Amino acid sequence: MRQAKRYGPPRRRMSACILVQLILFVFFVPCQVLAQPVVFVDSDATGANDGSTWCDAYVYLQDAMAAAAASNGAITEIRVAQGLYKPDEGMAQSLGDRKVSFELQSGLALRGGYPGCGAIDPDARDPAVFETILSGDLDDNDDPTFQSDSDCCTYHDTPGCDDQTCQEAVCAVDPYCCDRTRWYSGCTWVAEMVCCDLCNPGYYENSYSIVKALGTDSTAILDGFTVSSGEANGAQEPDYEAPFSHGGGLYGRHADVTVVNCTFTENAASIGSGMYAVYDEPTVRNCTFIDNRWGSALVSDVGELAVTDSWFVRNRGQGLSTDGSQPIVGCRFIENGAGGLWLGNGAPNIIDCVFADNYATWSGAGLMNFGGSPQLINCGFYGNSAGRVGGGVYSGFGIILVNCVFSGNTAGGYIPPSDPGATPYPGRGGGFYHDWGGALVLGCTFVGNSAGAGGGMSVASGTTIANSVFWDNWSEESGYSGYGQISYGFMPPPDIDYTGVQGGAPASGVGNVYSDPLFVDADGPDDIPGTEDDNFRLSADSPLIDAGDPDPPLVPYLDCDGHERILCGRLDMGAYEFGIGDYDCNLVVELMDFAAWDACMTGPDGGPFDAGCEAFDFDADAIGDIDLKDFAGFQLTLPGE
Repeated sequence: MRQAKRYGPPRRRMSACILVQLILFVFFVPCQVLAQPVVFVDSDATGANDGSTWCDAYVYLQDAMAAAAASNGAITEIRVAQGLYKPDEGMAQSLGDRKVSFELQSGLALRGGYPGCGAIDPDARDPAVFETILSGDLDDNDDPTFQSDSDCCTYHDTPGCDDQTCQEAVCAVDPYCCDRTRWYSGCTWVAEMVCCDLCNPGYYENSYSIVKALGTDSTAILDGFTVSSGEANGAQEPDYEAPFSHGGGLYGRHADVTVVNCTFTENAASIGSGMYAVYDEPTVRNCTFIDNRWGSALVSDVGELAVTDSWFVRNRGQGLSTDGSQPIVGCRFIENGAGGLWLGNGAPNIIDCVFADNYATWSGAGLMNFGGSPQLINCGFYGNSAGRVGGGVYSGFGIILVNCVFSGNTAGGYIPPSDPGATPYPGRGGGFYHDWGGALVLGCTFVGNSAGAGGGMSVASGTTIANSVFWDNWSEESGYSGYGQISYGFMPPPDIDYTGVQGGAPASGVGNVYSDPLFVDADGPDDIPGTEDDNFRLSADSPLIDAGDPDPPLVPYLDCDGHERILCGRLDMGAYEFGIGDYDCNLVVELMDFAAWDACMTGPDGGPFDAGCEAFDFDADAIGDIDLKDFAGFQLTLPGE
């Protein structure tokens, strides 16, 4: 099996002969190419270079895109074989041109991940195996492992750095780098942007934006590519349509582009290092943004971005920044250096997302809600750390949390670079900090979070907490007491009802429980609290089972396992409902429950199931049926299975 190439074909210089070929190419595109909806690109092809078959494929992607543009919509798909492709290569391109990009077109799908010419099945697509790279490394000289000898690129205890030119450039952007007592992390961040030849040799010649989408609709598709080594370190607005400081991997403007199965890595920009979209409604699905530098890896500005099943990992800035209201579903935000997710003024539903081990100097390491009104449903926050407030979540406005888990998050410890001897900031709201507007917390679990005050959460007025659990949270101010679990800074105090609180609820309420919740395994198989394997499901003898509000104000459809939220007649406290498979509600799944199976079975085309049969709806699908898929889940709950 042929391996993906890391280097492209021989680079060509423009000549008079090639210019003639270009003219012929533009005016006389081969008829067989225009007549077929799919054309092919393979950097290893040695045939006719007309895109008609895999072995007669275009060698350069830009040539195939030019043919598509000239076809007036006849070409609807370009398939690209494994290998490496650069935007400055092709008959109409000038080598080394940082401004040129692969420009997406409405009605045209670009699909990578094919084995290409010579393979047994050249169309056997697998982007993970047959990596297709769109690279901005125009001179093949990037070195992601490079460590500069200059202290302009490293944190140190004195202002300024050893390169006068770089120092002046950095301090023009951030005067504190010369006026304060330290060359702090923000200075190195700016240095990487404005002193590329010093801090990142080789990157200075890279493409500003590898891919562009200008004015396209959602039929412009980028599918199955690795987009790597864009370097948007140019001026802010040299070109209104595409400033060279935005979107190192992909820049979109007024473009409802569709991006699926793509990886954006080692890109840089002051805004949107991996992808930047403005005034549009893009869709991002099953993509990974990893190891991008400077600004947020994905930015949607004045638009409506829909993101599903995507990963944001180890980005230097935030993972994702958006001010839209479209849903964010099934995403993971892991080890991002300036927070996982930043929300502007929108009101998105954030569903089934995980935020783990993200860091923020100030607030909202997992999620920062600047001024919107989001709903977080079935999300997990593990081991996030903020220097001041809101280790898991900071909310500056109204927010709803439903069935969410907060474990091992911390807030506090920040020391200002201007005063290295200062006392660390004490921090507030290890799991959750709410600043203003209404907050509703329903069916959530807070365990093992810590801060200077409000280890579990610290909230303002207008907060309602119900059917939740606060246990083993710690604050420097109040220890493990009720106020250490939940603190509040304004009157009136929060409403806390039908909630398990270690040490007693710090404000009056009804139906609260102060006994050990008896979780199945609070620190998980790895015996490390604050990680994703922590098991906060309730044991059969937990006092929180059927102890929730008998008349809850809001009942979410599913719990964190995707099961019915109310089983056996009454809500449980916390993010997980006990009793799946327990038809007779005797706190154990046994053969007596199996005896009721036939009466509840509907089959895959039946439904809805009868009342009382919800304990057998393991997949909780929208159809409301109980079939063999559910029976497979039931078998796993039987003792000995």
